[in-house]
Formats: sequence, C-alpha cells, structure tokens
Amino acid sequence: MKKIALFILAALMITGVSFAQEKNEPTGSSDVTKGKSRGEDPNIKVAKRLNSADMETQAIQPVDKGARASRGGSCYVTFDNWTSWYIDCYVDGFYEGYIAPSGSGDITVGGGNTCLYAVAEFDDGDQISWGPKCLNCTNQEFEIETYSDFYNWYLRDR
Repeated sequence: MKKIALFILAALMITGVSFAQEKNEPTGSSDVTKGKSRGEDPNIKVAKRLNSADMETQAIQPVDKGARASRGGSCYVTFDNWTSWYIDCYVDGFYEGYIAPSGSGDITVGGGNTCLYAVAEFDDGDQISWGPKCLNCTNQEFEIETYSDFYNWYLRDR
C-alpha cells in the first residue's frame, strides 16, 4: 500500500512540475506589421480624444476622486516599450497616450473583452504596429511588450 501511495505522490509531483509556467514566459508572441500608412487604420476608433463636459472615459478612475464605480471588475493594462521609438497606445480602439523609448505605461479599464494595439509612426510615412491583441480580461493584468520585429503578450491573474 505504501508503494502505491508513493507512486501516486511521485506522479502528482512530476505532473505539477511539468505544468508549472515561469512568470516571465510570454503567453503569446507575434510578428509586427510594417509598412506605409495607407489611409485610415481600422484598429483605431478615436485617434485623440478632446475633453468635453459629457466625455466618458474608458479608463477607470478611483471613486474617491469622483469617478464612476466599476461594475464587473477591471483589467489592468500595461504597454512596455523595448524599442527606441515613440509608440501610440490604444485600448479598445481609443487612444490612451504614448510611451517614450524604453518606457512603459499603465491604465486600468473595465473588465471584459479588451483589445490592445500600438503604433509607431515615422517621418517618412512608414509605420510599425503591434496587435491588435484581444482577450477577455477581468481582474487580471494584460501586458503587451513591443520590440522592433515582434511582440509578446501576457495575461496574468492579479
């Protein structure tokens, strides 16, 4: 009986080790899209938002600062720039700002289907884009790392 118990315990330990994933391993990776800008980008709904009295933001602000409370959780989004370029960042098609070379930026948005998209534009009309990458994100961290010729994405529990 002891041999059977030890065998089962050893099998469970080996299975647990084989399914363990290191936190720094990307959940996914893809190539970037390079080329000339050819008109409107279908991944961008609003390139830049202007402030107005009736504007509703995609970002979730703290309730103690007077913002609306979130129903259904939130998604913590991180853009991490590993290039020497300025990159415009979009969440669900809405411009949320840019990140400087080798910089990173965070925003918290409502939970649910979340799409990340990033674009670097150049003075000769060329552009490089990463994504869009869309996932269902609720009470998790959704990160996209941008490199010159590929990108990694992560979805982690918080």
